Amino acid sequence: MKIALYSAVFLVALGFLLPEVSTAASCTPGTDCYCDKVKNVSSPIYDPNLLFCEDWEAPTLRLNQGVGNGAPWYGPDYDDSDPAYLNNRGDNSYFMKRYGLGVSGVSWSSPNPVSPTLGTPCAWPQCYGRRLWHPTNLWSANNYAPAVGIFTAPGDFSTWVSGQPAPTNASGGGTGVFDGHGSIGFLVPAGETVGIQGAITWTRRYNFSITQALAFPTNLATSGLVSAPWKQHEFGDILSELFTSHNGSSLTDQFPFSESFIFGLGGSYPLGACNTMLAAATIRKGAFSCNGSGLLWHPNTTEYRRSVDFPLGTWGCVQGQYTGLNSSNLSIKIWFNGTLIIDADHLNDSALDTRNGIAGFSWNNYANTNQGLGATPSTQMSGRFEDNMHITAGAPVSCSQIGFTGGGGDATPPIAPVNLRIK
Repeated sequence: MKIALYSAVFLVALGFLLPEVSTAASCTPGTDCYCDKVKNVSSPIYDPNLLFCEDWEAPTLRLNQGVGNGAPWYGPDYDDSDPAYLNNRGDNSYFMKRYGLGVSGVSWSSPNPVSPTLGTPCAWPQCYGRRLWHPTNLWSANNYAPAVGIFTAPGDFSTWVSGQPAPTNASGGGTGVFDGHGSIGFLVPAGETVGIQGAITWTRRYNFSITQALAFPTNLATSGLVSAPWKQHEFGDILSELFTSHNGSSLTDQFPFSESFIFGLGGSYPLGACNTMLAAATIRKGAFSCNGSGLLWHPNTTEYRRSVDFPLGTWGCVQGQYTGLNSSNLSIKIWFNGTLIIDADHLNDSALDTRNGIAGFSWNNYANTNQGLGATPSTQMSGRFEDNMHITAGAPVSCSQIGFTGGGGDATPPIAPVNLRIK
């Protein structure tokens, strides 16, 4: 008898390689993608306290369509249709219209790109469009140190950096894009500092929380990127790194929570006053300290170990909550994959940057090792991947709500059976 069909596990056991498969749910942008649903009052996951949501589903980030259009998707990366900004590549692009200007390290500048596939070269010292990586180089940016990119399929990751595997543990248990049509990569080309990509603002709040999907490529350490501090997204008036942060010189087991921090007012906080504040606080989880600039913290290995809990090349879910800003009872809580890893309250906020609440954040991605603070500049493009960021004035939404299924994609493979026969 011949067996016509074999299970995937059986074929892997026999040594057959199966293609990487993305099981991320599809959606229609503007109708039923993640951020559409949390903004829709008829949706079961509508959030009346929503401050910000981004799921990177704007079709103009990945498709050549919409030149000259307005909200919500605007135009593609090269769109310079505003007559007031002739040859300003990207002046009507989604990234520019939604988040404003980025720094020169992320934007086009004259005379590049030379002979672009679409649109015209930038004719300004700094154009408004971002150098946006694309799997087929549709935006002509791939050879110009792209600082951001939209990844749409598992194979995009090995196209981006040769041999780079797609992240596992995506929504639904597959590999590649976390959810929907695309996930963003905040990219650091070899030797480039990159920096702030833009910003978002909201009405100043004294309680807020965040939930998002996050992944790091397997070449993070070998690229040299983390051999010096590497800035993550920054919140507050003096731009503190409240949730994820890298302030070390290597890939530690605290990463990416290696000394998250709040600056003191004016960027300083005398050690004596900061330590007095910390001594009066209640610390349940995590290690807190002061360094003359502000308050710092990282998880203890009893609650979180990156090498075990968050291996490179996997999607994880980060949640954080701040309550009691501008009071003597500031509370900080951070969870990873649903486990509480930072927990403190009765922190006196009077001398901290968060004293006046939080009114937005900056998309940051600045590599200090390429500024000269590391032993050597990074030698290979690396970065991080994100999706389904949900910021609310209420409690953090669950990991399951943003699509995190928590383990199906990177579960330990079964042991191959022995003494198999096919008749």
